[in-house]
Amino acid sequence: MPPNLEAQRKTANDLKKHWKPRNDRFEDWYSIREMEDKYAKEGWESIALNGGRTFFDVALFFLSHRAPTIRVAVLGKPDEEQERSADAEYFLAGVHRVIDRGRSRSGEKPWVEALAESLLLTGWYAYTRGSDKDPDGKAEFFLDVYDPSDCYPEWGNGRMEKLAHIYSISGSKVKTKANKLGWKAEFELTGSTDEVTLYDFWEWVQEEDGEEALYNTVWVEGRGVTQKGSRPGTGWAVLVEPTIKDEDCIPIQNGPVNGWSTGSKRPDRKKMRVTHLGESILEAGRTIWDAKNRWTTDIMQKSHDAAVPSFTASSRGGDWVVAERDMIAGVVIPKRLDEELT
Repeated sequence: MPPNLEAQRKTANDLKKHWKPRNDRFEDWYSIREMEDKYAKEGWESIALNGGRTFFDVALFFLSHRAPTIRVAVLGKPDEEQERSADAEYFLAGVHRVIDRGRSRSGEKPWVEALAESLLLTGWYAYTRGSDKDPDGKAEFFLDVYDPSDCYPEWGNGRMEKLAHIYSISGSKVKTKANKLGWKAEFELTGSTDEVTLYDFWEWVQEEDGEEALYNTVWVEGRGVTQKGSRPGTGWAVLVEPTIKDEDCIPIQNGPVNGWSTGSKRPDRKKMRVTHLGESILEAGRTIWDAKNRWTTDIMQKSHDAAVPSFTASSRGGDWVVAERDMIAGVVIPKRLDEELT
């Protein structure tokens, strides 16, 4: 029996809420990569040093400057099998080149660089891969790297039991995607924005006969979203009803690559599992770089104050005694007896 749609919506949003502390930590690492000037204030000196950004870029170069080497084990195998293995290596290398050409035409980075960037920046990976056929019947290969902050997994029984891939997208792009993938796109947007949130939800469900089935459901949510044929203002619309997929695992690969052990004995280990399961390469130096930015900002401001001190001027008529440019230039300033400049 197919799962209940309302229950799936609740589960997807519960997973998103569960992983929110993880996503909040992502923001700390994003700010280092983007060299965000956290101490910027109007009229004050401040700086964001490039130590963290440079460290990240060097690490990214080492991980992504060349395509991975593909080797098929051939030790001890007959010569003819070794030759077939070599053909397989050439074939897979060619597949990677085809994938990158397709990504390049779409304005995307090579998949190795995109995946390495995700691993280093968030400590998580999220991607899907596969093949399809174009209208002429030729094979098309793809590898899509997702933003880990859009993926919310749940593990159990030695596998990923559930996954919610939730991201913002324009309504027009949803309909284009739906036409390509064969989804129904029977919804309207009556709000002032074209932006919607797409939910691509996967879960293993135990059927009444005791067998397990992998279900996939897709829907959109947003202000002004209305399912055609439904009452106005429903706020969501189904694109794919709960459908059984012939897969042995959820096709979106998602997981951590760094961080603390999940076997921590700390009392708050459940919280630590969410916030420290998967960490950026920038985490170890995060507080140091922040302290350097704060110290350097403080020194810059003190140096500015010493070089361009503040003055207090008073005159009988309340007029300017001297122009600001003269104080900065350090010129000789004439004044009358009833005027003061301190």
